[in-house]
Amino acid sequence: MWDEISITKDMRFDTRSLKWKGIVDYAGETTIMVPNGLADHVLMFVFRPFLQGWIQPFAWFGTKGGAPGAVLLELVTKSIVRLFNAGAIVKACVCDGFSTNKSLYTSFGISGTEHGCTSMSHPLDDSVRIHCLIDVPHLLKCTQNHMIKHKKVQFQHGIKG
Repeated sequence: MWDEISITKDMRFDTRSLKWKGIVDYAGETTIMVPNGLADHVLMFVFRPFLQGWIQPFAWFGTKGGAPGAVLLELVTKSIVRLFNAGAIVKACVCDGFSTNKSLYTSFGISGTEHGCTSMSHPLDDSVRIHCLIDVPHLLKCTQNHMIKHKKVQFQHGIKG
C-alpha cells in the first residue's frame, strides 16, 4: 500500500546523516529527473501481511505534489521486488484513486473497467498474481470533501446547490 500526505515545507540539516531534510528526494531509487525544491508531500509505502494485526512502513520519500506515475512505476516495482527478496510475496496493491495512481495502474495493464484486467503477474514469479485495488473509503472521503468545498452536487435532473 502507498499513499501521499501533505506536509509543512521545512528544511533542516541532519547532523547525524549530514544531509538536508525536507527537500524533494527519491533517495536515488528512480531514473527519472526529480524537480528541485522543498517537499510538500511525503510518499509512504507500507506492508501489511494478510491475517496479521500489524502494519510496517518500509519506505518514504519527499515529493513536490503527487509523485508522477512514471516515478511510482519504478518505486512500486522496486518495492515488490525488494519485499520478494526479503521473503514477502506481494499479492495485492492498494492505493487511493489519485490520477497518478491510476496512470500507474494503466502502466501495469490494469484497466478497472467492467471485464477489464484487475491483476498483474508478479515481476519475479509468474505463478503469483498481484491484485490491484482502490481504497474505496478514501474515495468516499474525497467525494465528501469535494461536495463540502464546492457546495454543489450534480444528480440526474440537474445541479442542486
